[in-house]
Amino acid sequence: EDRGHFGSTDVTQLSTTLAQLKALAVSKHFPDHFVLGSDQTCTLYSKQIHKPANSVELKSQLMLLRGKTHILASAAAIAKGGKIIEVCASIASLTMRNASDSFLDTYISLGGDDLLQCVGGYQIENQGCLLMSEIKGDMYTIMGMPLLSILDQFRRLGLIPT
Repeated sequence: EDRGHFGSTDVTQLSTTLAQLKALAVSKHFPDHFVLGSDQTCTLYSKQIHKPANSVELKSQLMLLRGKTHILASAAAIAKGGKIIEVCASIASLTMRNASDSFLDTYISLGGDDLLQCVGGYQIENQGCLLMSEIKGDMYTIMGMPLLSILDQFRRLGLIPT
């Protein structure tokens, strides 16, 4: 478990809690099954960055992030029988380059409404990489799920081959 701290706040706490709540909500309806819940948060200093509501909020958010380093925390929880049995979390640190306003306008235009579904307002696997000057962390964490840690948990539970 790679639990990260940024400043004095545990940046994985919120994403872990949300992942557990999601897993438990579904597990109550399917108690005999393993249920995976996951979530991701974005933190700039101690401020939580959320999914933008519209393109105006998206541009404002990208302007806030540019030239700064933010943290993405991705967490997953596995539940069975209405109880959490495993939790994992990981973090990634991303520094957004100081992109011009016109570049941001073009980026938003090309990305469309898909960008409104992403915490931070970018998809690293698409054009979002053009916004970054430095990335520390694995791509799965950045894309929203600590997949490598989840696979380790699945192996321990005997759900996939070792």
